[in-house]
Amino acid sequence: DNNVQLDFTQYSIKFHSCYAIKSFDMKEQPVWPYTTSQIVTYRLCEVDSCSESSWNGCNNVYGNYAVSLSDYINAHQDHVSEIITQFCSYCRYCTYVKNVLNVTCDHYGDCGSYNGLCYDDDGS
Repeated sequence: DNNVQLDFTQYSIKFHSCYAIKSFDMKEQPVWPYTTSQIVTYRLCEVDSCSESSWNGCNNVYGNYAVSLSDYINAHQDHVSEIITQFCSYCRYCTYVKNVLNVTCDHYGDCGSYNGLCYDDDGS
């Protein structure tokens, strides 16, 4: 079977470094042929080998990847936005069941910043 699927929940992404790479291209930039590209390298580590305190990020087996700085920032912003969306949905549900059913969710205490961070459909 050629359809191998990886379980990415068992991996962490660790920022590794950022580079400015200068290149020379007379075709694209005839007036000033030097361009600079911003590149981010990151590592995909197995969760149990990822080290928060290590600059290298992973203690052993890992994959190195490189993307443009703008792609990295956009992906990071999308990820943070998704986390906030999930947090708001969870806290909205917990607030509802607390108010209507008088039942408290397991992590209801984590929703302390809910009102300042999340908005209802009407923008309030």
